Amino acid sequence: LRAIQENALPTPEELTTLQEVKSAAPDTPFAVPEQYLLAVGAIPAVRARIQGAQFVQSYAERVDYLREGLEQFCAACVACDTSEALRVVLGVILAVGNVL
Repeated sequence: LRAIQENALPTPEELTTLQEVKSAAPDTPFAVPEQYLLAVGAIPAVRARIQGAQFVQSYAERVDYLREGLEQFCAACVACDTSEALRVVLGVILAVGNVL
């Protein structure tokens, strides 16, 4: 889909030029690439549709990537919450700070 978006979609300038040529000479046949660009350019919101398809296609991969980091963060939070040694160290730090 990325290759289509980058290489196979007409830019607005190309589409305008093709439409101008088509309206100036409606009987002149276009070659296959120009016909393709006109047909694709006629699809409403074609770039947004392809971007949406790309998002849907890569969604599971993104979720898995984020899930791994979130699980590590949750494990660190649980470890901090249940660690008796951390409580002792923080208590000592607090006591030293109160003395100073």
